[in-house]
Amino acid sequence: MRRRGRGVVRAAVSVLAPWAMLGLTAASAAHAASPASSPTRIGSARALPRGTVVTGAAPARTMLRLTVALEPRDPNGLRALATDASTPGTPAYRHYLSLAQFSRRFGATASQTGAVQAALRARGLVVGPVTANGLTLPVTGTAAQVEQAFSTSILEVRTPGGSIDYANAQAPALPRSVAADVQAVTGLDDLALERPQNVEVAGHVLRAPASAPHVVTGGPQPCSAASAAAQHPGGYTADAVASAYQFAGLYGGGDQGAGQTVALVELEPYSPADIATYQSCYATGVPVSNVDVDGGPGAYTPGVSNDDEAALDIEQLIGLAPKASVVVYQAPDTGAAALAVMSQIVSDDSAKVVATSWGVCEAVAGTSQMSSENTLLQEAAAQGRASSPRRATAARRPVTSPITPRSACRSQTPPVSRLRSASAPPACTPTVPTGRPCTRQDRRRWRACGMTGPTARVRPAPRPEASPRGGGCRRISPVRPRRWES
Repeated sequence: MRRRGRGVVRAAVSVLAPWAMLGLTAASAAHAASPASSPTRIGSARALPRGTVVTGAAPARTMLRLTVALEPRDPNGLRALATDASTPGTPAYRHYLSLAQFSRRFGATASQTGAVQAALRARGLVVGPVTANGLTLPVTGTAAQVEQAFSTSILEVRTPGGSIDYANAQAPALPRSVAADVQAVTGLDDLALERPQNVEVAGHVLRAPASAPHVVTGGPQPCSAASAAAQHPGGYTADAVASAYQFAGLYGGGDQGAGQTVALVELEPYSPADIATYQSCYATGVPVSNVDVDGGPGAYTPGVSNDDEAALDIEQLIGLAPKASVVVYQAPDTGAAALAVMSQIVSDDSAKVVATSWGVCEAVAGTSQMSSENTLLQEAAAQGRASSPRRATAARRPVTSPITPRSACRSQTPPVSRLRSASAPPACTPTVPTGRPCTRQDRRRWRACGMTGPTARVRPAPRPEASPRGGGCRRISPVRPRRWES
């Protein structure tokens, strides 16, 4: 649904008028019925970002992928168990639940799940099987079907950046008999998609680390080509990152992640050839496999696809934990993706460590979505899974900064710190005007030259993270390395 520069003439109307009128239409469509079948709203509709205008109704045949989060049994008990299982000194410390135990104790009951599935199918939606943890349902339908099923209106809107998105005018509604069993419905809009959470310091130019002495950490060592590439401003090899985060002690004790499986959350495709080139350079053999969620993000297309974040995440993990296994959970970047991916990870029950560099400010995500994500993270804790701080506490970009990350191009040649599978063509000139922000076109030109932006930046400065109280964002310090625990 995300389209740019479309040559269709539409009247630019104010946000409030069509929002309200379409809302009345949806409300009037809800027929009078018994109290058990009367519609009950779930959560609230996301507020439109400032400067966004409604251009009309979304095309009726547009296919939407939704994730319906079910209410867990005993949410207070789940919250307490997740805390106690992770707190030293408590009786439940490290007494984790298996997936089956969790599902029986906290997942929605079979009758609750069946009632919700039946209600959605009766309204024309395609409903998949409940996940193994008993907490989420995959749902698909056209915009027209979704409008009727949830008594809402799906609108087409134009953002200040010019993209054409969609959004629901009212919170979703379901019959009162099943509404209490639903925690959230995600995917009804694409206004707050998760983005890579880059940390940028205005006016700060990263210097080349050429003058810094090389520190042997005991981890993977770069090939000569990688060492040369890291001399560009902002470039760091894997061992330089390991040294900055004090991994030498872990490596010295023989701890390189052996026997561990790490789940990575990615919302874009990546090039397997790039990962193979990186592993060849660092003489690693980390097994990397994929799990497609919601159909996956699509195949990687050289010169077209943008895999800066996904490849960076995979390569950084390989460079820091060369004996671990990596499972990439990849999905399209939609409003329902984050919840669907996390639910799949905890339901598969195979990875002890979960990491992501994608996020959105909690104040933008909304309380319903954050509550359902927190439920899954509590499940991860109850099952003995460690989540990266950026996901576990929903580390988010401050709401006042742009959702789409941009890095400053401050040199005539782009910063490079990893090898690409392609070789640079003779006529390649990967230069940009000094000082202006990097654009996607810049990055595509770099990729055509066999290069990209830095794969691993040392991030000694605190990262932005949303306040758990829902207002604004706070900042936290990076997590120090710790030993892999069995």
